[in-house]
Amino acid sequence: MTTFLAQKQKINLIVFTLLALFQIGCASSTYHFTSDPDGANVYYFDPVTSKRMLLGVTPLGYQKSSIPDKKSFVISVEKEGYSPEETPVAPNDGTKTFLHFKLKPDKNGLKKSDFEINGVIKSLFRAQEQIYSKKYQAAIVELDKILVDRPNLVQALIFKGTAYYLLQDLNSAIESWKKVLSIDPNNEELIGFLKEKNIGLQR
Repeated sequence: MTTFLAQKQKINLIVFTLLALFQIGCASSTYHFTSDPDGANVYYFDPVTSKRMLLGVTPLGYQKSSIPDKKSFVISVEKEGYSPEETPVAPNDGTKTFLHFKLKPDKNGLKKSDFEINGVIKSLFRAQEQIYSKKYQAAIVELDKILVDRPNLVQALIFKGTAYYLLQDLNSAIESWKKVLSIDPNNEELIGFLKEKNIGLQR
């Protein structure tokens, strides 16, 4: 079963991916997937459309011909007798991307908590795509759904503040960001962003 730390790392990666989406081009990309042990199925998943597609079996080199450009997506690596591993992947600039998955034996398969955390990841991805597509209000609605059950999820609060900021609603953005820093006072991504934009939270 995927550990809590690994799940947290998956969600944290989405925060860094959000910034990358505004900078990365649309060139054709090649992805290389390996796993330990090998012989695992590699699946592409679009969290926006829920499209799921088998790409092949590890070790696998895959040309991004049938995966839409400009869109982030999720890769799931699955093998019988092991816990599946998922990771969000951002579009790149045409360079080769190498992803390695260390699979953990699990006789019982997925647990309920795994399904729940995967649902959160997919919801965060949908919000990320909506922000990228300038659908800021839709992103806020998606994030509010997450925050009903997880009101202290830092990444969702950061995204919500970002959406409000891009809507030029600075007061609402600051409200979300204040909550982030009350939970995680040393959040480097948010602190760095606020310094770069010269935004003070004393309002």
